[in-house]
Amino acid sequence: MSEVTQFGPFELVRRLGRGGMAETFEAIRHGASGVSQRVCIKRILPAFERDTEFLRLFLEEARVSASLHHGGIAQVLDFGEVEGSHYLALELVEGLDLRTVISRLVELDDRLTTGVVAHLAFELAGALEYAHAATPSGRARGVVHRDISPSNVLLSREGEVKLTDFGIAKAMSADVATRTAAVKGKLPYMAPEYASAGHFNAQSDLFSLGVTLYECVRGRRPFDGANDLETLENLQRGRYARLSEAVPSVDRAFAAAVERLLEPDPERRYRTASEFLDELVALSPPGTAQLILGRVVGALADHVDSDLSTTHEALAHTRLRETELDQGTLLLADDSAPRDPVVVSAAPHEPTRTRLPTVLAESAAAPHARPPQVAAPSPDAGIATRPGRVKAPPSE
Repeated sequence: MSEVTQFGPFELVRRLGRGGMAETFEAIRHGASGVSQRVCIKRILPAFERDTEFLRLFLEEARVSASLHHGGIAQVLDFGEVEGSHYLALELVEGLDLRTVISRLVELDDRLTTGVVAHLAFELAGALEYAHAATPSGRARGVVHRDISPSNVLLSREGEVKLTDFGIAKAMSADVATRTAAVKGKLPYMAPEYASAGHFNAQSDLFSLGVTLYECVRGRRPFDGANDLETLENLQRGRYARLSEAVPSVDRAFAAAVERLLEPDPERRYRTASEFLDELVALSPPGTAQLILGRVVGALADHVDSDLSTTHEALAHTRLRETELDQGTLLLADDSAPRDPVVVSAAPHEPTRTRLPTVLAESAAAPHARPPQVAAPSPDAGIATRPGRVKAPPSE
Protein backbone atom coordinates (compact mmCIF):
# COMPACT_ATOMS: atom_id res chain seq x y z
CA MET A 1 0.00 0.00 0.00
CA SER A 2 1.36 3.39 -1.04
CA GLU A 3 -0.40 5.60 1.51
CA VAL A 4 -1.61 5.47 5.08
CA THR A 5 -5.18 4.14 5.41
CA GLN A 6 -7.39 4.72 8.42
CA PHE A 7 -8.92 1.59 9.96
CA GLY A 8 -10.91 2.52 13.04
CA PRO A 9 -8.42 3.78 15.65
CA PHE A 10 -5.48 2.49 13.59
CA GLU A 11 -3.46 3.92 10.73
CA LEU A 12 -2.44 1.08 8.40
CA VAL A 13 1.12 1.93 7.35
CA ARG A 14 2.09 -1.02 5.17
CA ARG A 15 0.92 -4.51 4.29
CA LEU A 16 3.03 -7.26 5.87
CA GLY A 17 1.41 -10.26 4.26
CA ARG A 18 -1.72 -12.19 3.36
CA GLY A 19 -2.66 -15.73 4.35
CA GLY A 20 -5.60 -18.04 3.86
CA MET A 21 -7.64 -16.39 6.61
CA ALA A 22 -6.40 -12.83 7.06
CA GLU A 23 -4.13 -10.06 5.85
CA THR A 24 -1.66 -8.37 8.16
CA PHE A 25 -0.49 -4.77 8.37
CA GLU A 26 1.95 -2.69 10.31
CA ALA A 27 -0.18 -0.02 11.95
CA ILE A 28 -0.06 2.87 14.41
CA ARG A 29 -2.58 3.42 17.18
CA HIS A 30 -2.75 6.94 18.61
CA GLY A 31 -3.74 7.18 22.26
CA ALA A 32 -5.77 9.94 23.91
CA SER A 33 -2.67 11.30 25.65
CA GLY A 34 -0.79 11.63 22.38
CA VAL A 35 1.21 8.42 22.86
CA SER A 36 1.50 6.34 19.69
CA GLN A 37 1.95 2.58 19.56
CA ARG A 38 3.10 0.51 16.61
CA VAL A 39 1.09 -2.69 16.31
CA CYS A 40 0.36 -5.52 13.91
CA ILE A 41 -3.22 -5.67 12.60
CA LYS A 42 -4.54 -9.05 11.46
CA ARG A 43 -7.72 -8.32 9.48
CA ILE A 44 -10.08 -11.16 8.56
CA LEU A 45 -10.65 -11.65 4.83
CA PRO A 46 -14.16 -10.83 3.51
CA ALA A 47 -14.93 -14.47 2.66
CA PHE A 48 -14.78 -15.38 6.36
CA GLU A 49 -16.95 -12.47 7.46
CA ARG A 50 -19.99 -14.31 6.10
CA ASP A 51 -19.35 -17.41 8.23
CA THR A 52 -21.10 -16.91 11.57
CA GLU A 53 -19.62 -20.04 13.18
CA PHE A 54 -16.11 -19.00 12.19
CA LEU A 55 -16.63 -15.52 13.62
CA ARG A 56 -18.02 -16.95 16.86
CA LEU A 57 -14.97 -19.17 17.34
CA PHE A 58 -12.60 -16.42 16.20
CA LEU A 59 -13.90 -14.00 18.84
CA GLU A 60 -13.94 -16.73 21.49
CA GLU A 61 -10.33 -17.63 20.78
CA ALA A 62 -9.35 -13.94 20.60
CA ARG A 63 -10.64 -13.46 24.16
CA VAL A 64 -8.64 -16.45 25.34
CA SER A 65 -5.49 -15.30 23.52
CA ALA A 66 -5.79 -11.81 24.99
CA SER A 67 -5.61 -13.35 28.47
CA LEU A 68 -2.17 -14.88 27.78
CA HIS A 69 0.66 -12.74 29.16
CA HIS A 70 4.05 -14.36 28.59
CA GLY A 71 7.33 -13.19 27.08
CA GLY A 72 7.29 -16.04 24.58
CA ILE A 73 3.80 -15.28 23.24
CA ALA A 74 2.98 -12.40 20.89
CA GLN A 75 0.54 -10.35 22.95
CA VAL A 76 -3.02 -9.77 21.69
CA LEU A 77 -3.57 -6.10 22.52
CA ASP A 78 -7.11 -5.67 21.23
CA PHE A 79 -9.73 -7.22 18.99
CA GLY A 80 -12.99 -6.05 17.53
CA GLU A 81 -14.81 -4.96 14.40
CA VAL A 82 -14.48 -1.93 12.14
CA GLU A 83 -17.16 -1.40 9.48
CA GLY A 84 -17.88 -5.11 9.20
CA SER A 85 -14.23 -6.24 9.28
CA HIS A 86 -13.05 -8.19 12.34
CA TYR A 87 -9.47 -7.81 13.46
CA LEU A 88 -6.81 -8.61 16.03
CA ALA A 89 -4.31 -5.99 17.17
CA LEU A 90 -1.08 -7.76 18.08
CA GLU A 91 2.30 -6.87 19.50
CA LEU A 92 4.54 -5.91 16.56
CA VAL A 93 7.66 -8.08 16.39
CA GLU A 94 10.33 -6.52 14.18
CA GLY A 95 12.17 -9.31 12.42
CA LEU A 96 11.12 -12.41 10.48
CA ASP A 97 9.08 -15.53 11.00
CA LEU A 98 10.94 -18.80 11.44
CA ARG A 99 9.64 -20.11 8.09
CA THR A 100 11.41 -17.29 6.24
CA VAL A 101 14.63 -17.83 8.20
CA ILE A 102 14.72 -21.58 7.52
CA SER A 103 13.87 -21.17 3.83
CA ARG A 104 16.50 -18.50 3.30
CA LEU A 105 19.19 -20.49 5.09
CA VAL A 106 18.37 -23.56 2.98
CA GLU A 107 18.86 -21.44 -0.15
CA LEU A 108 22.26 -20.46 1.23
CA ASP A 109 23.11 -24.10 2.02
CA ASP A 110 23.35 -23.13 5.68
CA ARG A 111 21.40 -23.85 8.86
CA LEU A 112 20.98 -22.72 12.46
CA THR A 113 23.49 -24.11 14.94
CA THR A 114 22.39 -26.64 17.53
CA GLY A 115 22.93 -24.09 20.29
CA VAL A 116 20.58 -21.61 18.64
CA VAL A 117 17.94 -24.30 18.02
CA ALA A 118 18.22 -25.34 21.68
CA HIS A 119 17.52 -21.69 22.57
CA LEU A 120 14.43 -21.82 20.34
CA ALA A 121 13.35 -25.04 22.04
CA PHE A 122 13.55 -23.49 25.52
CA GLU A 123 11.66 -20.38 24.48
CA LEU A 124 8.86 -22.20 22.66
CA ALA A 125 8.49 -24.92 25.27
CA GLY A 126 8.35 -22.26 27.98
CA ALA A 127 5.51 -20.51 26.15
CA LEU A 128 3.61 -23.79 25.79
CA GLU A 129 4.20 -24.69 29.43
CA TYR A 130 2.59 -21.40 30.43
CA ALA A 131 -0.37 -21.79 28.06
CA HIS A 132 -1.01 -25.45 28.88
CA ALA A 133 -0.60 -25.18 32.65
CA ALA A 134 -2.87 -24.08 35.46
CA THR A 135 -2.61 -20.52 36.77
CA PRO A 136 -0.81 -19.88 40.09
CA SER A 137 -4.25 -19.75 41.73
CA GLY A 138 -4.98 -23.24 40.47
CA ARG A 139 -7.51 -22.24 37.81
CA ALA A 140 -7.07 -24.31 34.68
CA ARG A 141 -5.71 -22.29 31.76
CA GLY A 142 -5.41 -25.25 29.43
CA VAL A 143 -4.93 -23.30 26.20
CA VAL A 144 -3.60 -25.35 23.29
CA HIS A 145 -2.18 -23.78 20.16
CA ARG A 146 -3.24 -26.34 17.50
CA ASP A 147 -1.02 -24.93 14.76
CA ILE A 148 2.63 -24.85 15.83
CA SER A 149 4.81 -24.46 12.75
CA PRO A 150 7.64 -22.15 11.63
CA SER A 151 5.11 -19.72 10.13
CA ASN A 152 3.69 -19.05 13.60
CA VAL A 153 7.06 -18.45 15.30
CA LEU A 154 8.22 -14.84 15.18
CA LEU A 155 11.90 -13.93 15.65
CA SER A 156 13.02 -10.41 16.50
CA ARG A 157 16.28 -8.68 15.67
CA GLU A 158 17.15 -9.01 19.37
CA GLY A 159 16.81 -12.79 19.18
CA GLU A 160 13.45 -12.91 20.95
CA VAL A 161 11.22 -15.87 20.12
CA LYS A 162 7.45 -15.42 20.16
CA LEU A 163 4.64 -17.84 19.39
CA THR A 164 1.64 -16.31 17.64
CA ASP A 165 -1.88 -17.23 16.49
CA PHE A 166 -2.98 -19.20 19.55
CA GLY A 167 -6.30 -20.94 18.89
CA ILE A 168 -6.79 -19.48 15.40
CA ALA A 169 -6.63 -23.00 13.90
CA LYS A 170 -9.72 -23.92 15.93
CA ALA A 171 -11.69 -21.17 14.22
CA MET A 172 -10.28 -22.17 10.84
CA SER A 173 -11.52 -25.75 11.34
CA ALA A 174 -15.11 -24.49 11.62
CA ASP A 175 -15.17 -23.60 7.93
CA VAL A 176 -15.63 -26.65 5.71
CA ALA A 177 -14.22 -24.95 2.61
CA THR A 178 -10.96 -24.05 4.32
CA ARG A 179 -10.62 -27.11 6.55
CA THR A 180 -9.34 -29.36 3.75
CA ALA A 181 -6.85 -26.74 2.54
CA ALA A 182 -5.67 -26.11 6.09
CA VAL A 183 -5.15 -29.82 6.71
CA LYS A 184 -3.19 -30.19 3.46
CA GLY A 185 -0.96 -27.24 4.29
CA LYS A 186 -0.29 -28.22 7.90
CA LEU A 187 -0.32 -32.02 7.59
CA PRO A 188 3.49 -32.39 7.94
CA TYR A 189 3.27 -30.73 11.40
CA MET A 190 0.18 -32.54 12.68
CA ALA A 191 0.29 -35.08 15.47
CA PRO A 192 -0.85 -38.50 14.19
CA GLU A 193 -3.80 -38.62 16.59
CA TYR A 194 -5.08 -35.33 15.17
CA ALA A 195 -4.36 -36.00 11.50
CA SER A 196 -6.12 -39.38 11.54
CA ALA A 197 -8.83 -39.07 14.22
CA GLY A 198 -9.20 -35.38 15.07
CA HIS A 199 -8.07 -35.84 18.70
CA PHE A 200 -6.03 -32.93 20.01
CA ASN A 201 -4.46 -32.03 23.36
CA ALA A 202 -1.31 -30.47 24.81
CA GLN A 203 0.79 -33.45 23.70
CA SER A 204 -0.27 -32.78 20.12
CA ASP A 205 1.28 -29.30 20.42
CA LEU A 206 4.50 -30.96 21.59
CA PHE A 207 4.59 -33.21 18.53
CA SER A 208 4.27 -30.16 16.25
CA LEU A 209 7.05 -28.48 18.24
CA GLY A 210 9.24 -31.51 17.57
CA VAL A 211 8.64 -31.27 13.82
CA THR A 212 9.52 -27.57 13.91
CA LEU A 213 12.76 -28.14 15.86
CA TYR A 214 13.76 -31.01 13.56
CA GLU A 215 13.25 -28.74 10.55
CA CYS A 216 15.37 -26.03 12.19
CA VAL A 217 18.31 -28.41 12.59
CA ARG A 218 18.07 -30.29 9.30
CA GLY A 219 16.48 -27.73 7.00
CA ARG A 220 13.67 -30.09 5.98
CA ARG A 221 10.65 -31.65 7.68
CA PRO A 222 10.91 -35.21 8.99
CA PHE A 223 7.75 -36.84 7.62
CA ASP A 224 7.37 -35.35 4.13
CA GLY A 225 6.32 -37.93 1.57
CA ALA A 226 5.74 -37.89 -2.17
CA ASN A 227 2.06 -37.12 -1.51
CA ASP A 228 -0.32 -36.49 1.40
CA LEU A 229 -1.11 -40.18 1.85
CA GLU A 230 2.56 -41.09 2.19
CA THR A 231 3.11 -38.18 4.58
CA LEU A 232 0.21 -39.40 6.73
CA GLU A 233 1.62 -42.94 6.75
CA ASN A 234 5.02 -41.61 7.78
CA LEU A 235 3.40 -39.67 10.63
CA GLN A 236 1.44 -42.64 11.89
CA ARG A 237 4.36 -45.08 11.70
CA GLY A 238 7.02 -42.69 12.95
CA ARG A 239 8.97 -43.22 9.75
CA TYR A 240 11.69 -40.60 9.24
CA ALA A 241 15.47 -40.17 9.14
CA ARG A 242 16.71 -39.92 12.73
CA LEU A 243 18.17 -36.51 13.46
CA SER A 244 21.45 -37.84 14.82
CA GLU A 245 21.97 -39.76 11.56
CA ALA A 246 20.80 -37.03 9.19
CA VAL A 247 22.94 -34.36 10.93
CA PRO A 248 25.92 -36.14 12.56
CA SER A 249 27.19 -32.93 14.18
CA VAL A 250 24.02 -32.40 16.23
CA ASP A 251 24.28 -32.90 19.99
CA ARG A 252 23.09 -36.47 20.67
CA ALA A 253 21.17 -35.59 23.83
CA PHE A 254 19.32 -32.79 22.05
CA ALA A 255 18.55 -35.05 19.09
CA ALA A 256 17.14 -37.69 21.45
CA ALA A 257 14.89 -35.08 23.10
CA VAL A 258 13.54 -33.94 19.73
CA GLU A 259 12.99 -37.53 18.61
CA ARG A 260 10.95 -38.26 21.73
CA LEU A 261 8.69 -35.33 20.82
CA LEU A 262 8.15 -37.07 17.47
CA GLU A 263 6.88 -40.35 18.92
CA PRO A 264 3.63 -41.29 17.09
CA ASP A 265 2.28 -42.90 20.27
CA PRO A 266 1.42 -40.17 22.82
CA GLU A 267 2.24 -42.61 25.62
CA ARG A 268 5.88 -42.58 24.50
CA ARG A 269 5.98 -38.81 23.99
CA TYR A 270 6.64 -36.20 26.69
CA ARG A 271 3.44 -35.77 28.68
CA THR A 272 3.87 -32.04 29.24
CA ALA A 273 6.00 -29.11 28.14
CA SER A 274 7.37 -29.07 31.70
CA GLU A 275 8.65 -32.61 31.26
CA PHE A 276 10.36 -31.65 28.01
CA LEU A 277 11.99 -28.67 29.73
CA ASP A 278 13.18 -30.93 32.54
CA GLU A 279 14.93 -33.05 29.91
CA LEU A 280 16.50 -29.99 28.29
CA VAL A 281 17.87 -28.69 31.58
CA ALA A 282 20.91 -30.94 31.10
CA LEU A 283 21.77 -29.10 27.87
CA SER A 284 23.72 -25.86 28.01
CA PRO A 285 23.36 -23.82 24.83
CA PRO A 286 25.80 -20.91 24.94
CA GLY A 287 24.72 -17.71 26.58
CA THR A 288 25.31 -16.04 23.21
CA ALA A 289 22.51 -18.01 21.49
CA GLN A 290 19.98 -15.18 21.63
CA LEU A 291 22.56 -12.68 20.35
CA ILE A 292 23.49 -14.98 17.46
CA LEU A 293 19.85 -15.58 16.53
CA GLY A 294 19.13 -11.85 16.52
CA ARG A 295 22.07 -11.12 14.23
CA VAL A 296 21.06 -13.88 11.82
CA VAL A 297 17.49 -12.52 11.70
CA GLY A 298 18.79 -8.99 11.16
CA ALA A 299 21.10 -10.01 8.32
CA LEU A 300 18.38 -11.99 6.56
CA ALA A 301 15.76 -9.26 7.07
CA ASP A 302 18.06 -6.54 5.73
CA HIS A 303 18.81 -8.58 2.60
CA VAL A 304 15.45 -10.27 2.03
CA ASP A 305 15.34 -9.02 -1.58
CA SER A 306 19.07 -9.42 -2.28
CA ASP A 307 20.70 -12.12 -4.36
CA LEU A 308 22.13 -15.17 -2.60
CA SER A 309 25.78 -14.11 -2.82
CA THR A 310 25.05 -10.73 -1.22
CA THR A 311 22.97 -12.34 1.52
CA HIS A 312 25.63 -14.99 2.11
CA GLU A 313 28.29 -12.31 2.55
CA ALA A 314 26.08 -10.35 4.96
CA LEU A 315 25.32 -13.49 6.94
CA ALA A 316 28.99 -14.42 7.17
CA HIS A 317 29.71 -11.04 8.74
CA THR A 318 27.05 -11.41 11.41
CA ARG A 319 27.17 -15.06 12.48
CA LEU A 320 29.09 -15.45 15.75
CA ARG A 321 30.30 -18.92 16.50
CA GLU A 322 29.70 -19.67 20.21
CA THR A 323 33.01 -21.35 20.90
CA GLU A 324 35.00 -18.41 19.55
CA LEU A 325 32.97 -15.45 20.83
CA ASP A 326 35.77 -14.36 23.14
CA GLN A 327 38.02 -13.92 20.07
CA GLY A 328 35.21 -12.34 18.03
CA THR A 329 35.54 -14.86 15.19
CA LEU A 330 32.64 -15.24 12.78
CA LEU A 331 31.71 -18.50 11.11
CA LEU A 332 28.68 -20.18 9.62
CA ALA A 333 26.90 -23.23 11.09
CA ASP A 334 28.97 -25.78 12.96
CA ASP A 335 29.06 -28.34 10.15
CA SER A 336 29.62 -25.89 7.27
CA ALA A 337 32.60 -26.16 4.98
CA PRO A 338 35.70 -24.44 6.41
CA ARG A 339 35.85 -20.75 5.65
CA ASP A 340 38.27 -17.95 6.44
CA PRO A 341 36.95 -16.35 9.63
CA VAL A 342 36.27 -12.64 9.79
CA VAL A 343 37.47 -10.99 12.99
CA VAL A 344 35.33 -8.31 14.64
CA SER A 345 34.81 -6.88 18.10
CA ALA A 346 32.09 -8.81 19.88
CA ALA A 347 29.24 -6.55 20.94
CA PRO A 348 28.08 -6.61 24.57
CA HIS A 349 24.86 -8.50 25.11
CA GLU A 350 22.28 -9.23 27.72
CA PRO A 351 22.36 -12.61 29.44
CA THR A 352 19.77 -15.21 28.60
CA ARG A 353 16.38 -14.43 30.10
CA THR A 354 15.94 -15.53 33.69
CA ARG A 355 13.05 -17.81 32.86
CA LEU A 356 15.55 -20.22 31.33
CA PRO A 357 17.10 -22.93 33.50
CA THR A 358 19.69 -21.79 36.02
CA VAL A 359 22.43 -23.69 34.20
CA LEU A 360 21.79 -21.57 31.10
CA ALA A 361 21.81 -18.32 33.04
CA GLU A 362 25.19 -19.25 34.48
CA SER A 363 26.60 -20.00 31.04
CA ALA A 364 25.35 -16.64 29.78
CA ALA A 365 27.05 -14.83 32.64
CA ALA A 366 30.43 -16.41 31.84
CA PRO A 367 30.71 -16.75 28.04
CA HIS A 368 34.49 -17.11 28.17
CA ALA A 369 34.24 -20.37 30.04
CA ARG A 370 31.74 -22.27 27.98
CA PRO A 371 30.44 -25.35 29.78
CA PRO A 372 30.27 -28.68 27.98
CA GLN A 373 27.14 -29.13 25.88
CA VAL A 374 25.81 -31.91 28.08
CA ALA A 375 26.08 -31.51 31.83
CA ALA A 376 25.02 -34.15 34.32
CA PRO A 377 22.06 -32.71 36.24
CA SER A 378 21.90 -33.12 39.98
CA PRO A 379 19.25 -35.44 41.44
CA ASP A 380 17.28 -32.35 42.42
CA ALA A 381 17.47 -30.73 38.97
CA GLY A 382 14.14 -29.87 37.41
CA ILE A 383 11.39 -27.50 38.36
CA ALA A 384 13.21 -26.21 41.44
CA THR A 385 16.21 -25.13 39.34
CA ARG A 386 14.11 -22.98 37.07
CA PRO A 387 12.84 -19.95 38.99
CA GLY A 388 9.52 -18.44 38.03
CA ARG A 389 8.22 -21.56 36.29
CA VAL A 390 4.84 -23.11 36.90
CA LYS A 391 4.75 -26.85 36.63
CA ALA A 392 1.95 -28.18 34.46
CA PRO A 393 -0.38 -30.70 36.10
CA PRO A 394 0.10 -34.28 34.89
CA SER A 395 -2.16 -35.29 32.04
CA GLU A 396 -5.04 -37.63 32.78
